[in-house]
Amino acid sequence: MLARARHGQPELVGALTDFFRTHGHLDPPPGLADRRAAARRARRIEATPAPLRSQVTGFAGFLLLQREQARQLGLRPNQLKTIEIRLDAVRDLAIRLHAEGHTSWAGVTTAHLESFLALTPARRASRLAGLRQFFAYVHRAKVVLHNPADPVTAVQQRGFHGPTLTLAQQR
Repeated sequence: MLARARHGQPELVGALTDFFRTHGHLDPPPGLADRRAAARRARRIEATPAPLRSQVTGFAGFLLLQREQARQLGLRPNQLKTIEIRLDAVRDLAIRLHAEGHTSWAGVTTAHLESFLALTPARRASRLAGLRQFFAYVHRAKVVLHNPADPVTAVQQRGFHGPTLTLAQQR
């Protein structure tokens, strides 16, 4: 049906493809999502400044190994998107540090992380999670003497924080 639509009515191809995918009749080829994610990871790593890139490459490999080990143990592995978000945070920090003249991760301080996280307060917790994981990795690899992300916090408000109505207002 799709082949006929491609030749006779190309305007229907998008709608038919969406319909078949939604109902599970048109699955992408096996491994396509992994290949696309690998290409996105490679672009993120390449966007990292060269002096800081080797540890980011190792970190990406570590995240993939961690994902595979979780899958083998029957645990919930990180999604590919989560790995990309972690790499985004590290890449963005590396670009900022390189612009300030840093050529290694050893000179990164808590103040650097605080100023970086202050740029996007809405994404602070997400970025901090990625940076904590990265600096734990480079600390274990003995690239940095201490983990500068340890003392940094990202308080997230829990529950409802909007205005509440009195009983009289609710009626």
